[in-house]
This record gives sequence, structure tokens and C-alpha cells, in this order.
Amino acid sequence: MKINKLLLTVALMPLIAATTVACGGGGNGGTTVSPPPPPVADTTSPSVSFSPTTLTVESGGTGATTLTVTDNIRVTSGPTISCTNGGSFINNVFTAPDVTANTTSICTATASDAAGNTGTGTLTVTITAPPPDTAAPTVSFNPTTVNVSSGGTVTSTLTATDNVGVAGVPTVTCTQGSFNVSTNQYSAPVTTTDLTATCTATASDAAGNSGSGTLTVNVAGVVPGAKVTLSGRTTFDYVPFQSDNTGLDYNNISQRPIRGHVVELVSSAGAILSSSLTDASGNYSFEVDPNTQVRVRVKAQLLKTTGNTWDARVIDNTNSNVLYALQSAVTNSGNADRTLNLNAASGWGGTSYTSTRAAAPFAILSPIYDTLQVFEGSSTDRNFPRANFNWSTNNKSVQPVNGNRTTGNIGTSSYVGNGNIYILGNENSDTDEYDDHVIVHEWGHYFEDQLSRSDSIGGGHSNSQKLDMRVAMGEGWGNALSGIGTGDPIYKDSLNSQQSQGFSFNVESDNFQNPGWFNEASVQEIIYDIFDSNDDGADTISLGIDPIFAAFVSDAYKQEPAFTSIFSFINQVRANSPANDAALTAMLAAQTINGTGPQGTGETNNGAITSSLPVYKTLTVGGAAVNVCSVNDAGGYNKLGNRAYLTVTPAASGNHTITATRTSGPASTDPDFQIFNAGTLVANAFSNSNNSETRSLNLVGGTTYAIDFTEDSNTSSTGTGLDACFNVTVTN
Repeated sequence: MKINKLLLTVALMPLIAATTVACGGGGNGGTTVSPPPPPVADTTSPSVSFSPTTLTVESGGTGATTLTVTDNIRVTSGPTISCTNGGSFINNVFTAPDVTANTTSICTATASDAAGNTGTGTLTVTITAPPPDTAAPTVSFNPTTVNVSSGGTVTSTLTATDNVGVAGVPTVTCTQGSFNVSTNQYSAPVTTTDLTATCTATASDAAGNSGSGTLTVNVAGVVPGAKVTLSGRTTFDYVPFQSDNTGLDYNNISQRPIRGHVVELVSSAGAILSSSLTDASGNYSFEVDPNTQVRVRVKAQLLKTTGNTWDARVIDNTNSNVLYALQSAVTNSGNADRTLNLNAASGWGGTSYTSTRAAAPFAILSPIYDTLQVFEGSSTDRNFPRANFNWSTNNKSVQPVNGNRTTGNIGTSSYVGNGNIYILGNENSDTDEYDDHVIVHEWGHYFEDQLSRSDSIGGGHSNSQKLDMRVAMGEGWGNALSGIGTGDPIYKDSLNSQQSQGFSFNVESDNFQNPGWFNEASVQEIIYDIFDSNDDGADTISLGIDPIFAAFVSDAYKQEPAFTSIFSFINQVRANSPANDAALTAMLAAQTINGTGPQGTGETNNGAITSSLPVYKTLTVGGAAVNVCSVNDAGGYNKLGNRAYLTVTPAASGNHTITATRTSGPASTDPDFQIFNAGTLVANAFSNSNNSETRSLNLVGGTTYAIDFTEDSNTSSTGTGLDACFNVTVTN
């Protein structure tokens, strides 16, 4: 994104020197030249004005006015602009602060000329405060009436909204039983007679307005007596890959268990009579009254609420994010124990999908279940926030996405943030529900975002490319985790007609081109070898998942000033496992990585791009300029050399100015840079100033900042980039 510079109008007046020449006879017949008159002192001040000179702006809003500066000769200083009461004026736009009462802000613009004349202009802005909040929160249950049996549970979604915002969590009181706000479940009392309970939810906002909603619960009494057991096994159709790993093999479909999923016993009227989880073999069991009309429902939801916890769901992003589920027909529980098995069918009809693809949501969660079992490790406090897998048969590879994922235009299977993973499902183009490695890879990006940190800038990538080190780290981690989670180092991805084609590679041992700190294949092999028990080549350690998990979630890794990379990751693994330092060094050397510490100090592998080393260049406040280059020799946007990395650690807090100036390359360049603190963006410098870029900002003394520097044309993955170098300085 480019920021337009403030346009000043400066009037230049011509200065003409008068010369008089006398011609004719007399005397020596010569020519007389009159001297020029002495210069006239400049006493005219610059003209500084706003148009219009007054504005009315809402609290926190903006208003536009044009600032014009002219002088009879030229403006040499300014304009400088200052606004009272928290207002600001940039690029002809006034931005109002948030106020609670009507406030006036005066902006004064000052400019000077070479003679020292100063002119000023003022802008008066009336800032109007918002009206007081008198709207009460809206509180509701959905559904508003539910049925449940004695001692059972039932779900009703509690929603509280407000025009400004609800303060805190709604409170719920029930005349009978109780309601859990965090799970949206009502728990019925044990009763032998039918009764009706009312739950009242109340929510308030910051202004003290209060709203309420009610839930009516019909509780069916149960006479004590013998129960019958309704049990069974839940499975889904699993479509394997062909023996050569090139595509799916629909001729060898098998049934796999639905493990660790929420399973419910539901009355014929839709009330949840009981809820449980399927076991590691897909089995469930319920105690139920005899001769009762019920159905069994299995949700596409992995759930664990004790010890290491998680909640992973498959929802339909093209159908209001509804949760997928498999359920039986209504059946009578009978007078004796009975078995009721459920299988989610693939929907394959021989040459195409001809019926509902019920198996897909459970196929997606199956490798996630395996991965979560790996993360159980030796700990009991590993908590994974909710992960939503958005899958639909409409999900297809369409570019650009344009944010319209609700129609299935998801671009590709990917993690998009906030716990949301999108999975392709478009038949005869690209479906990923049976591509276990793809699913776990994307969950790996969720892991970085929700439990750790990732500075990856995304974009296209492959195992043989020389990548931005942040991208190499993220993609290499996802590939390694796919092998770790599935227990299979062969990464497989199916696509095209009848899902019969695809590709595969070995995350542990395939030899790809361009190994190094910038290569995702190098990263994946290192991480996989740290985990696995198969020692091969330079791999002599078998540490399992615990040190990998510990490194990723450590505060030291998440708060490291340097960007995330194989350097920062290995630095933390070394810190956690000092006894394995030599073995880790050998594994890195096998991938031609020899830099140390989180910044890769001393790295000698430049990937045939000289400017890529050292990995980080160090800026010193007030020190000599540091020369950096941005090149497109390996491709654009996210490839090695597109971006240079710098660090700066100011000694004292205060305003600092970072300046970049072209030193070589094409005559016209556009340098840009971003400043980060422990992975968090502090400031952008994205102007379109030719051959230079400057940004002034406050920096905290003793804090190390990382800078991502690039030439703008190299941020495109499709256009033609360029090679250019720049001097970078920082002053205070």
C-alpha cells in the first residue's frame, strides 16, 4: 500500500535584473552600462490557509480540508501542523479523537521562507460527542423451548448483543436445574414427575442498561427402574491412495472408526437425552429407558475437556457454518440391550460421487485425532483452542478469493486465521478430505497462530525453491507435522479428474534442490528427524514431540526479536535440550545450515544470492549507513533475496528516523520497509517517493526491532521485479 505525500502549492515569482546600455558618439565612443539596483529585501510572509477553515466532525471521525501554502519567492520550511485536544491533520484529512463531550480542536499550520518570514493558518474543528447509550442488550435463547429427560442435558444457544458491547458474561438463573453459559447446555434435575423449568439470562452494557431473555425447559420425569443399553460402533468410509501415491483408489474403500467424537442420544422430538464421546475404536454406549423412541447422532466434532483439551469441528462454510453430523433413523430402544452401528458413506458411485459425501467431515478429523494423540506426550496441560475446518463440496480453487468463501471460492486449502481452516472439496478438480497430510499441514499453521508464533508472509512455495526464511519455516513445519501426526513420512496430495492424479514426497529423506535455511524441505527434514525414532544419515537423535512443542510455545520463541525461522526455532530447541547440541549442529550442517543463534549469525550459505548474507544487518543509531539489496533472482514476493532483514536496538527511548536511499540499480526505485517488535508490526514505510524512503517513529530504548526491507516491485509474485541496493541509516 502506498501513502500519498502532502501536496503543497508554492508560487514562484521571477526575479529579473534590469541592465541599461548607452549607445552613440562622444568621448571615446564607448558604451556605458548602468549597474543593477540593489536587491529589495523580502518582507512578505508565506500565505498559509485551510479551505474550508472550519469543520464539524464526529467523535473518532475524519473530515477533509485543503491546506495551501504560497510565497512570493518560495517556502523553505514547513508547513508544520499541530492540533489541540488530541486531533491530528495528515494529508489534508483531520482525524478526531474519541470524546465524550463536544470538543473544539484548533489546528495551526506554520510555514517560513528563506528570509525568515513566517506565515500561519488555522483550522477550527468542532468535534461532536456521540449521544448517550440508552439501548439495552438483546438477550435470547435458540431454541427458546427445549425438551429433556430427567437428569439429562440439552443445548440451547445463548446470545447477547448490544449496540455498543455487552459488559462481561451473561448470568443465568433457573427455577429448576442449571444452565452452563460456556457450553450452552441445560442440565435437568433428577425427577420422577414431569416439570417445567424457566431459565432467565441477564446481560448488561457499560452504560448500565440491562436486558434479559428466557428459556423454557420441559423436563420429562423418569420412574426409577431397569435401563437397557444401546451401543454400537461408528465408522466412516476411508478412500486410500493408490499404491504409487498418485491419486485416490476408490476400489479399495474401507471403514475406519470415528474416534473421540461427540455422540448424542436424541429423543424423537429432538431433545438430547445423553451425550458422550466415541472411544478409540469408534464405540459408544448409552443407558436408556426401555421402549423409548430415540436416535443416535454423531457430530463432526473432536472434543476433550479434561487433561489436554481440544475442540475441532467440521462446518459447512457455504451453509451458514452448520456443523456436520451423522445420525440414525428413529428407533425403539426395546426391552433388551441392543446394537446400533452407524457408518458415514463416501457417496462414491463408481465413476463419480452420486450421493451425499457423509464420510468427508469424519475423514478430515481422523488425522487430526491422530495428531492430537501425538501431542498428548508426557504433559496434561496442553490446551488447543477451537479449530474450525470449513469444508464443502463447493469449495474450489478460484483466484482471487475476494473474501467470498461463503460461496466456496476459497483459493486453496489453507489456514486463514482465527482458528479457521478451509479445505477443498470440488470433485474432479481438487478434493482434500482424504489428503491427510494436507489437512495436518494446515492444522500446523493453526498451531503456530493459536499456540506459538509465525511471521510467514505466505504465498506460493515448493520444496525446491529458495524462499523467504519465514515462509520456509512455516511450510517446512507444516510438512514435518503432517508426517509426525499421521505416522507416515510420505506426503500425498490428490487432484484432477476422479481425484486420480497427484504428487507425493518423503518429508524425511527426499533430496531436494537448494538446501539451506531458506528451503522448506531442509526445515521439514530437520524437524521430522528431531521427532522420529529412525536414525539415518546425520540424524542421531529421537526426541519425540515434547521438545518441539516446548520450543514452539516458549515465551522466548514467541517474544524473540528476530523473525521466525529455522534459526530461531533451533536456538530454542538447543536451549531446552543442551545435551543434544552437537547432534543438532550435525543435522543442520547436513542441510548446509551453519548459522547460529536466532539471527543465524555466521551463516555462509547464501543460496547463490550474495546480498542474502549476513542474514541480518545491524543498524546503529547515528552510525554508518548499512547497505542492503532487494533482488528477484529467485522469483518474486516471498523468495530469497526479495527482502533484506535488519535489526536496530536504540540505547534510549525517543523519536528515531530511519532513512533508505538508493545506491545502485535502475534509475527509478521504490524502497519500502516495515518495523516489527517480536513479530508485531510497529510501523510501515510504504510511500511512493522515488529512490528513497523515510519513517520517523518512537522506539523504546534497549528493545531490539527487526526490519523487513524490500523494493516494491519485488513484492509481486507475477510482475517483473528488479535488483537494487540502498543505504539505510537510523538517527535520533
